[in-house]
Amino acid sequence: MKPNNRIGQLFFSRAFLLEALVVALGGLIYGAFIVRSGAAAVGLTAGLLLFLVLSRSPVKALALLLMVVPFSGMELFSEPIVDLPGARPFLLLGAFVAVIVFLNLDKATRMPRLGAVIASVLVLFFALAVARALPNKDAIGFAAGQEWSNFGFILSLFVKPLIYLMPLIIAGKFIRDADDIEFLIKTIVASVSVFSAYFMYYYIFQVKDKGNIEAAWEYVGEALGLHKNQAASIYTLCFPILLARYFARKDKLSLLGIALSLPSIGFMYSRTTYVAVVVAVPLYLAFSKRSRFVPVLVIAGALLSFAVSETIVERASTGLAEGDLGQISSGRVEGQWIPIVEEYLADPQKLLFGQGSNAVLVSEAYQKGLIAGGANHPHNMYLELIIDAGLLALIPMLLLYGILLKNTRVGLRTVHDPTLREYQCGAFVSMITYFIGGMTQGSFFPTIAGSYFWTMAAISLLMTKIDMDLQQKTAIDVSSGTEQ
Repeated sequence: MKPNNRIGQLFFSRAFLLEALVVALGGLIYGAFIVRSGAAAVGLTAGLLLFLVLSRSPVKALALLLMVVPFSGMELFSEPIVDLPGARPFLLLGAFVAVIVFLNLDKATRMPRLGAVIASVLVLFFALAVARALPNKDAIGFAAGQEWSNFGFILSLFVKPLIYLMPLIIAGKFIRDADDIEFLIKTIVASVSVFSAYFMYYYIFQVKDKGNIEAAWEYVGEALGLHKNQAASIYTLCFPILLARYFARKDKLSLLGIALSLPSIGFMYSRTTYVAVVVAVPLYLAFSKRSRFVPVLVIAGALLSFAVSETIVERASTGLAEGDLGQISSGRVEGQWIPIVEEYLADPQKLLFGQGSNAVLVSEAYQKGLIAGGANHPHNMYLELIIDAGLLALIPMLLLYGILLKNTRVGLRTVHDPTLREYQCGAFVSMITYFIGGMTQGSFFPTIAGSYFWTMAAISLLMTKIDMDLQQKTAIDVSSGTEQ
């Protein structure tokens, strides 16, 4: 793949800048219509559907979805356009993308077997968990501040999250060549950059007491419609992708993404994400065979620490000096995990099969007030899968994820193209950091951050084949040139 090909220059071409301007203005107009006129919003939505249909490109539709995903919890995308079930912009966008996929199935290729198995098993366990949670919808709705009908419950807890899993299917079936991979990697970088810019803008101008961690968390929840851990998970997963893009292209887009992400990560006040980033950088350098840069990195990190906000340093070091596990874990070990684990160990049926989605809300530990702060999430994706779907779900999922990680590592050894190898390395390290981050954030089930995970999973599974195709094409071109 040539560094200066047309796709490589896309984000800074006049055509792309014009398209970006049109999309930005369109988004503002769309938002205004949603607020002021449901009928006009429906008309504009129909126009968007027509545009996507005429584009005949599932990869472009996926790119649009990835740009919107981090904002899907905002009122702009979660409030109904009209008073009809499912008439929320994000659900409609998911439906539109699905329509594009079905209209272009003639262009689809066979999805990698491992990707198809993971998708099937994940949807099966997820569907069973949601079905088992249906009798508890009132308790779950009360905690979420919602009153759901059965249909509304399924839409919110099953159909909407499935949109976050769509990247695995679309990327797995419609990525055809290295240019498609390049396009989606840049889309991820652009998506994270826009999200970071949005966060930093509002943090700077809306959060009055910037030294107040609770104020920052409250902002994230209210303005973005995201729990702080969900927002932080985006960086846990995507920061290695930003590194991969930088080392592959060393372009303005990757530098912008890193420059915007670092302060955003700092002001998320998520220690798990701090650890993930600190781990990601040396891991990436090691697996990309740049270990010689590690000493320079350590010195740069030490110098940078003097410029970091005192609040960030205080948050990152909480409990370390005292060796207080309670403070280090924010009280999760004794205030969340131990009560839940003890309850499930005492009941083999719960342990094996779980209690359905959002099981923590119907657990005895929660009902008895044993969960510190009344937290409605276990803050551990491994524990979450056990209490929601049981050990019978956790064991096969861990096995499949382990195979995915192994395959990605093997691909890193076999991919020859330098750019594709950087992206494979980014995918491998992002999986590692995501699994590390899962100790306090993230989920096995479809989530916002999961959209990026599944995109990279599909790319990693296709990387070896696309690299072989690229090498063959290069060999043919060289042979043709020699004959001439």
